[in-house]
Amino acid sequence: MKGSGRVSYANPLNDVIYLVRRRDNPANDAGRNVDTMIHELMHIWAYQHSVKENRMASYLLGHLRRGTHGLVERTHVAFHEGFAEWAKDRVMHDAFGRNLPPVPSRRASGAASFSEVEFRDEGWVALFRLLDEPVLKNVDFSRESGNRLLDRLDRPPLKYRNCRVDSLPFPRLLKILERGDTDIKASQMNWDDFFREAVRRKFLHQRNMAIYRAMLDPAKTATDVYAAMCDPLVLERGQFDPDSPIHKAPTRPPISAKPLK
Repeated sequence: MKGSGRVSYANPLNDVIYLVRRRDNPANDAGRNVDTMIHELMHIWAYQHSVKENRMASYLLGHLRRGTHGLVERTHVAFHEGFAEWAKDRVMHDAFGRNLPPVPSRRASGAASFSEVEFRDEGWVALFRLLDEPVLKNVDFSRESGNRLLDRLDRPPLKYRNCRVDSLPFPRLLKILERGDTDIKASQMNWDDFFREAVRRKFLHQRNMAIYRAMLDPAKTATDVYAAMCDPLVLERGQFDPDSPIHKAPTRPPISAKPLK
């Protein structure tokens, strides 16, 4: 296909991918862009493992100008777009060695509130990236820059202990959709039903829903994330809190440069 105003897309009704040639803008020429090809291919995979994807086609036809990215009206639309984008990143990493995107911060979804996260493809991309992080408890949630977290920790902050959070590697994420005779339905492509299915399949423990919510809620803080993920450090008699100011090592006053008389 050729055109300057059209976009590439995967049709869920006939399993055909339409790639738009952009001669006016070679950088966005889908005929030469592997990322676009794999993104659309992962759409087809998801369509083939879902039920009633005519809803996606109907939504696409009704929103040709607005598109299916960013804030949308249906969670299943955001889910499909988020899955295709994250699956593309994972395939590019596994097949070609490209680095995965950085661990997202609580602002990565672009949502104004948590209730908006599941209506944004960026919200699902951020969730899938967090779920795929193998040692998420060692990520420093207190230091972020824009949409990404900056550092990793050798251990959790001193005020917490027994930090635990389950991961959901990419192959298991695929199994959430790939259910054999009971493929995932469009009505189940929302935050609550996604986690219920992961818990039912024993991929995640129930407590993880609150943990990942804290990680993606723009109103939450790093303290909220650690409180959901860890146990508070309960001090026994004779112990001390290393973070308490009264237990910190005294600092030596600065040496004056003024000469002695």
